[in-house]
Amino acid sequence: MYILFVSDYLIEDIKEKDIYNCYLLNESNTPNVGSETFKNFTNLIENADLKLCVKDNKVIAFAVCFTDSHKTTSYLNSINHLNFKQLKKMVKNFVYIDRIAVDDKYRNLGIGSDLYKKIFQYGKAQNLSAVTAEINYKPIENETSFKFHRKHNFKEIAIKKYSNKYEVSFQKSNIN
Repeated sequence: MYILFVSDYLIEDIKEKDIYNCYLLNESNTPNVGSETFKNFTNLIENADLKLCVKDNKVIAFAVCFTDSHKTTSYLNSINHLNFKQLKKMVKNFVYIDRIAVDDKYRNLGIGSDLYKKIFQYGKAQNLSAVTAEINYKPIENETSFKFHRKHNFKEIAIKKYSNKYEVSFQKSNIN
């Protein structure tokens, strides 16, 4: 179990009682994160290798991550997770940040960076070599996310255009 106190905030594993509030935060952050049905979102959480949330009397941030293990790859292939499939062709032995969201009122307080610290610690503890993510170019270019990832030593390793309406930048940062 991962628990970390940051100022007055607690980072911990997402519990069943937190899933709905994480879902609402996910949906309020679209299109920067992908929209999901509640059922599909719950399924992602239940199958994730690392699922963290930050609370301040309510969920104010969360991160959902997967590793490239056999079990995870099987699950993500079963739901046809296109971005994970692309990353698996380019990178080995990694943790993938499927989605991360921070409530608008709590941005620029270091909460996202604290979540990333926990993700890198997890990756290191699991003997993984990299942390990966994707950032939207389309439907909107997420410049805030590009700046955030550069700050955390992510480099673009590829761009994938799935359609005229959906294009992503694949990002990678090595675990030291």
